[in-house]
Amino acid sequence: MSASPQAGFRVAVLAFAAILGAQAAWILVAGAASALPGGGTCLAARVALWRGDYWAACAQAGGREGAEAAEHAVRLAPHEAGAWLVLARHPPPGGNAADCLKMSYYTGPNAAELMAQRLAVSVEPAMLGDDDIRLLMRHDIAGIVSRHQLPSIVTAHRQASPEGRRAIEAAVGEVDAALPGALRAGTRSP
Repeated sequence: MSASPQAGFRVAVLAFAAILGAQAAWILVAGAASALPGGGTCLAARVALWRGDYWAACAQAGGREGAEAAEHAVRLAPHEAGAWLVLARHPPPGGNAADCLKMSYYTGPNAAELMAQRLAVSVEPAMLGDDDIRLLMRHDIAGIVSRHQLPSIVTAHRQASPEGRRAIEAAVGEVDAALPGALRAGTRSP
């Protein structure tokens, strides 16, 4: 006795529904894990496995897993600017921090949430010798000034080396001629 075509269709539909249900459960569990306080982003990344966005969030959360998560994130989702920024701070063995920083700029040129962090990395002495990074840093400074987030520039200026301070002052001066003087005055204050 052979099965009717309708029975075969029903089995196929049930199999598809089971696969779709399993995928939905997988997505919901990863989403719920990402909402947990503390290390939820890294747990979500381990549950989601192939979701580069979760691995990038885990990398940005920091901790001991940050650099490893960033490496995993850029393999799965090379468009995640935050993961490249983590790799610029903690390059993998044989990696080039300047190239990782450039990738952060190239993949997220207008990512406002990363501008202050990138500014702090871009004024490190090892980065200032790269003309591309200096140009990209100026773009971030212009973005920070246009968004009226000047405290992030002041913080980066205070924490920078003397060479880094001069680079920030030069870039800020191109946006607003009065700001470099205010930065220098803010650095001398307690």
